[in-house]
Amino acid sequence: MTANPAVQRCILVALQGSGSCSLQPPQQSVVITSSVQDLPESLPANYLEIIGTDRATISDVNGNTTDTLSGTLSLPVPEVTLYRQVEISFLFILPSDQIYTATINIDTNPLIINYRRGNANTTTAATRYLDINFASGTQLQLRITPQGIEPLRADTDSDGTFETGVPPTVEVTGAATNDLDAPMVAISAAGPLAAKMVTITAADSGAGVKQLLYSLDGMAFQLYTAPFVVDATQMPVVYAFADDNVANRSSLVTWRLAWPIYLPLTAR
Repeated sequence: MTANPAVQRCILVALQGSGSCSLQPPQQSVVITSSVQDLPESLPANYLEIIGTDRATISDVNGNTTDTLSGTLSLPVPEVTLYRQVEISFLFILPSDQIYTATINIDTNPLIINYRRGNANTTTAATRYLDINFASGTQLQLRITPQGIEPLRADTDSDGTFETGVPPTVEVTGAATNDLDAPMVAISAAGPLAAKMVTITAADSGAGVKQLLYSLDGMAFQLYTAPFVVDATQMPVVYAFADDNVANRSSLVTWRLAWPIYLPLTAR
């Protein structure tokens, strides 16, 4: 029960003797959404999107935190909105005139962090980190200030000190910051089942395609440079994604080259 933020808030009020308390949540809001494009028009803010972990929290300079398991009996963070897009994806919208600290736990998935400053439709600065890969359980820390974000750091030895800098994939200013659209990827194949010729294309109307990667097992990806031949009886599925030159990444595209055949059972 004490992990409930509403209960934590009432305990704090009682200890401080500061008045009455309601079990209804305060200004911080949590919204479930399926797309960042669904966000309403807003005043300038900091947008922090974290993809690839089920544990990411925000704290302010007053010790308030979105982490209900922190044990600090802290209030939820005022004026911060959290969108849970899918199970391992967070989007925090933070006021642009405050200081916040994001703490992120590395899971078994590669981690992506997208930061941008602006409103729902216009961006003035963007920093993106793709494929952050540390040991599972490693914590990362990122400070967001009125001037922007400070360098991302990792606590690689679990001593509570974030000593290892993590360079961004890209930092963007100017007109390029408003390119928020990822490349479009398409896969096609032709030829006999045992020798399928696979062609993969990617197109990007903004900054242009930087790289196109593919995999035959969904795990190990390599750079696509030209059409290739696949034995679809052995490798029946092709996976691909692309990045543009300002680190917008497409969704993973899959293309089935062959379908399994289930022979009828014969009764005897």
